[in-house]
Amino acid sequence: MGFTYHQRNEIAMSFLNEKITEEDKRRVDFSRVISPINHKPHSPMQRWTVDRQAGDFLICTRVNAREAPDDYWFTFCWQGRFIEVRLMKALEDVGATSVLTWRGLRTAEKEFLAEVPRDERDACLGSLREALREFCLTGRRIDGLEIRFTF
Repeated sequence: MGFTYHQRNEIAMSFLNEKITEEDKRRVDFSRVISPINHKPHSPMQRWTVDRQAGDFLICTRVNAREAPDDYWFTFCWQGRFIEVRLMKALEDVGATSVLTWRGLRTAEKEFLAEVPRDERDACLGSLREALREFCLTGRRIDGLEIRFTF
């Protein structure tokens, strides 16, 4: 299941970028994926980053391309919880390496990952990191890309 992505260490990935099938739409309650713009169910959803074995997934619900092109909003479904995640993306070149950094941000109402009990946050963040790595790669291997997280 998944593929192996070679970064500085070898990391086995379980998340994959896939098209959402009609069967997925019948099986998953996508009405819980809420748009940060109008606070209604987000649509249309055509692609997701999914770990089918664990039942976890990540869907990008907003990129503010005009005002803040590096400001991303996601819904991350982890262990049946639908979690709103806001992240800022930064890409910089450091010598022969490109560094992509995702930084967790507060939403207007709550702190980053407020829905997750504190004793479960490390496990949730580990899964979120895996999903974001795959989301960034869109199934490609990119030599010289380092992905960092500040959350």
